[in-house]
Amino acid sequence: MERVSAAVRAIPTVADGGVLARRVTLSVGIAEVRRTPEPETNQSWLMRADAALYRAKARGRDCVELAS
Repeated sequence: MERVSAAVRAIPTVADGGVLARRVTLSVGIAEVRRTPEPETNQSWLMRADAALYRAKARGRDCVELAS
């Protein structure tokens, strides 16, 4: 995701023939599916990824945060 984030930052942002004052950034929350001791439900996996995303947003723009 760090490479994807860097690629997004590198995109030139143009509107009405001029460059925008604000660059495009990306904040990401990542969670792996837990397989042991019991398989994790999709809902709990998505909730952990969502919580990681909100932590990334709280840190500021352009962050990648891993779920614990």
